[in-house]
Amino acid sequence: METNATGTNQLGLQNAGGASASLAGNFNDFLNLLTAQIQNQDPLSPMDSNEFTSQLVQFSAVEQAITTNSNLSSLIALEKANQITSAVGFLGTKIEAFGSTNSLTNGQAEFSYGLGANATSTQIIILDDVGQTIFNTAGETASGHHTFVWNGLDNNGTAQPDGKYSILVTSLDASGDPINTETGIVGTVTGFETTGDGSILLSLNGIGIPISDIVSVSHDQSGSGI
Repeated sequence: METNATGTNQLGLQNAGGASASLAGNFNDFLNLLTAQIQNQDPLSPMDSNEFTSQLVQFSAVEQAITTNSNLSSLIALEKANQITSAVGFLGTKIEAFGSTNSLTNGQAEFSYGLGANATSTQIIILDDVGQTIFNTAGETASGHHTFVWNGLDNNGTAQPDGKYSILVTSLDASGDPINTETGIVGTVTGFETTGDGSILLSLNGIGIPISDIVSVSHDQSGSGI
């Protein structure tokens, strides 16, 4: 389980703090130099203050930019912490998520599918990791949410090895036209990880699932479904 995003944000906060401290030191040196020049200027030929005024404005702009960056780093770190806290809450729960590929584990893989309307025929096809048909059977024809638990046997009754398999659902109406279908996968969350862009993937039977793809969460066999 990776939580590298938090460490990265802490580094960002440290960098912002270092930049702010460096700017403060340079600004103090600038003020000391300005004070010394004012004290030692020729009364008959006073120095031009426009340049110093311009530099003061530049220092102020840089200081505001560093402060803004520090605040953004703090917000990002807080958001990452909230995401990790949310992910921890999913551990051990049973979820249903959009998708078509699930893992066959100990001779079982659970899928779900939804039909946009009543169908006259529905076909469920299980494909292996290279897209070859392993198993097919008739599915439900009523509109709405349905579940399908594959027992890991192919069309010849031979047990298939554990691994990743995909479901394909096709449904036809009375006119022979295809009906809109959606598929999902079901399983228990066993972990999570952060990706390179900082997003979090839940581990569902060894498959990474974005939190945004979750359809339902439960501690039992029930679920709202697709």
